[in-house]
Amino acid sequence: MIDIKIKTPKYYIGRIFGYEASHIIEDFQLSYNIGSVCSYILRAGSKKSKAMSDIDKQIDDYYKAVAHLKMEIDRLNRFKGLRDEI
Repeated sequence: MIDIKIKTPKYYIGRIFGYEASHIIEDFQLSYNIGSVCSYILRAGSKKSKAMSDIDKQIDDYYKAVAHLKMEIDRLNRFKGLRDEI
């Protein structure tokens, strides 16, 4: 087995308790889309971008969270539709 160490960026680690976003997502067994929603919300305002102002980057992260939430709702509606057809 290969042991790979991955350094988690600071913007994915809580400032008070030190929880990592990935650990929270894994512990709650969230889907890819909902995990992405959580990650974008948790990092909003913390991740910097050379191409955007801090406020624009924060807004961008919230838009990405909304997009993933919409994808999850669409996925669930498709699943619901498939179940209704059976």
